Order: sequence, then structure tokens, then C-alpha cells
Amino acid sequence: MAKVMVVCGAAYVSGKEVMTLELLRGLKQTLIETHAITSVWNNGDFIRALDEMGVGHTQMALGFISATLRWSPMKMTADQILRWPLLLRRYRRALKYVAPDVVVHTNWHHLIVLLPFLRPDRDMFWVHECIQKAPRFAQLFRMLSGRLKVFVAVSHAVADSLMANGVPKSQIVVIHNGIRDTYPANGEVRARQDSVVVGIVGQIIRTKGHEDAVAAFAHLAQEIDNVTLHIIGSGDADFIAGIKNAIESRKLTDRVAWLGYLKREEIFKNVDVCLVPSRTPEALPTVAIEAALWKRPVVATSCGGLPEIIEDGRSGLLCAAGDPESIAIATRKLLLDEELRKCMGEFARSSAIEKFSAQRFILKFESLLTDAVAGRKIAAIAS
Repeated sequence: MAKVMVVCGAAYVSGKEVMTLELLRGLKQTLIETHAITSVWNNGDFIRALDEMGVGHTQMALGFISATLRWSPMKMTADQILRWPLLLRRYRRALKYVAPDVVVHTNWHHLIVLLPFLRPDRDMFWVHECIQKAPRFAQLFRMLSGRLKVFVAVSHAVADSLMANGVPKSQIVVIHNGIRDTYPANGEVRARQDSVVVGIVGQIIRTKGHEDAVAAFAHLAQEIDNVTLHIIGSGDADFIAGIKNAIESRKLTDRVAWLGYLKREEIFKNVDVCLVPSRTPEALPTVAIEAALWKRPVVATSCGGLPEIIEDGRSGLLCAAGDPESIAIATRKLLLDEELRKCMGEFARSSAIEKFSAQRFILKFESLLTDAVAGRKIAAIAS
């Protein structure tokens, strides 16, 4: 039986951690034995999920080293440096105990602190972010390409960013993330509502485009009397306060609902159009796939991996990043045409099932791991 060790810090459970749990859950149904390495610096959610799945895990002082001159990253860097010798000893013991055939890393910061143990016949990097093109990253990733077997990109946008930073195309494989389908098998039970609802889902931080969503909603509210905005998720308290001030200054407080964390089925049953107005390139935003599976058309920015999820004009509409007016125009088009929303939603679901199913994702990853263990040549890029 092949053994795979997955290294994921998981301070909290967000997109990358959700997909890591999906991978571990899927591999548990195969002939691949798994073990997780995670950080002692966590809120407990990832550990609880591993325990519920029955996946073995080891916690260690797995953090990062940062050059950012702010208190929080400086403190984490100091903690990591102080605990680095202990981390190396514990990681060495974990390698000896688990004896993995393949090690899957999910964070380039961890690759740096675990650099002495990287082996090009065993270690791979599962890349969940578009890497900024910069000399420091080019130097880092060219070095890592000599220490790793393969880079597994979650989208072609990620693959392009890796190649822009010097990683050879022959070392990159694209495997799109896949998620479980929670759409009701017997059809949707939709809550009765008198308004049309625009929803934005996920971490509430600047790069996700909440400021643009609110500005776009202000345009919509002037023209559509029964439109409301649902903001779903949590995030930076100071940034949230700024968003609330912007909403209040536009006199929109009674038309915006802050719903916090919700389960997937609770999110989309009351949303007509989903906004993903990312300001910077995201690898493959899970929320856009989730919305598609729930037959919700998405209005998103055409950056990062979003165009790989959304076919413009068929499963949703794409806009320029940082352009609230174009976001408002696209959203208005969908809100005022129920039949268009329905047609786009149906196409979005069929497309998502074909390209982003959990089964397809696990089969492709299992095949990759099996080839790696057997020493077979791994086909580059793919899809």
C-alpha cells in the first residue's frame, strides 16, 4: 500500500484547507494510506476534521519566516526561528515513523523551513495560489524546482504564474480542485422571498473585492427597489468596520444582511446571483464552483482562475477587476431577467459537474500519486 504524507499548516480552515480535507477524505477510500502534518498554531477546526475522518496526524511548530516589518509576522518569524531546531527533529521523526512514498506540501513557506528534507524523488508542491512575478520568487522557485518532483497547480492560471517564475513546464501538472455536490437530489427547496438577492461569500478582506461589491450594490439599489445584498463569511475586524461605514454612508444598512458563517446549502438557497469580485488573481475560487453546482450564475472578475470556472455569457458574466460600475451592469442584467438566470444556472451546474466534481479530482490525484510512487514519468500540464 502506498503511503502519502500531506503537510498543511491549517491555522484555520479556508479554501486550501477545505481542499486538503477533500483530498484526504477521498484518498481514504482508495488503497493509499495517508498521514497529515499540521501546525501547533491552529484554531482546532482542521484537527477536529482529521479526527472525524480517522486520518492520523502529527502537530509541530510549522510556521513561516517573513521579511514583512509588521508586528504579527515578525513575532511569527521569531517563534519559527526559535523552534526551528525542534521542528527539524520532529519532522525527521515523522518521516521515519510514516515512511511516506510521497510527501505533498501545500505552502511554499513550509518548503523553506523544511528545505533540508526535500527530495526530488518524493516531495511535490500542491500550489493553491497565483505566485506574484518577482525576482525574489523567481529565485526561490527555480531553487525549489531542483528539490521537488512536481508542482501540482490547481488551475492553468497558477501554472502560468509558476512558469513566469522559472519553473519548467515539464515539472507542472494541472489538476483542478473538485468539491462534493450538496445540491438536493430531489430538487431545490427555495425559501420564499419578496426580494432578489445578491450574495458575496468568503473571507472579508480587501483582496476579495467587498468594497467593489458594495459600490456596485449602491448602483443597483438606486434602480431596483427589491434588491438586497447578503454578505456571508468573516474576516478582518477593522476592514469589516470600514465596509459597514461605507454601507451606512450610502444609507443602505437596511438592505444589507451580514450572515456570518453558513453551511453551503444555507448560503445559496436564498441567493439569486453570486458575486466574486476578486481584486487580485486567485487560483481557483471554490465559492464560484459551489455557486455553479447550486445553479447560481456568477458575476466575477476576469482574473486568476475564475475564467476557468465561468464561461462568460453562458455560466456567468466576467468583468474587469476593480470596476464596480461594470460589476453593477453585469449584475443588473441578471437580476432583471429571471429566465436568463435560470438558463445560466443550469449550464453552470452541468459544466461544474463535468469539470470540478470531487470524483474527478480524486481520480486524477490518485493517478498522479500512483505514477509518482511507481516512478513513472508524469505528464506535464494536462487539465
